[in-house]
Amino acid sequence: MEQLKKEIDKWTRKIIDERKRIVPADNGRKDFLKNIDAYISDSDYFLKEGKVIESFEALIWSWAYITIGKELGILTSKTAQTSRTRSTRTPLRRRSPQRRMLS
Repeated sequence: MEQLKKEIDKWTRKIIDERKRIVPADNGRKDFLKNIDAYISDSDYFLKEGKVIESFEALIWSWAYITIGKELGILTSKTAQTSRTRSTRTPLRRRSPQRRMLS
């Protein structure tokens, strides 16, 4: 259980950092961001309640929303959005999704 708590701490930091860098793309689907934020909040709640597995599940869901949102073009990074508005270059190619969360 201690190992899972360490993973939750590690991935919570990563997800929060990533969440700070993403915004809705041109289509304005802010509901994706609300779901990501809700799952991050749920994870924290479950951890405080001692429900470690549920806490980790909520993190997985939040990461999935980030990945899916980027892949579908619903979400973009703030830096990519800024560079697109300042540049006439073609849009950046999509990154391949991460295969696994745990190392």
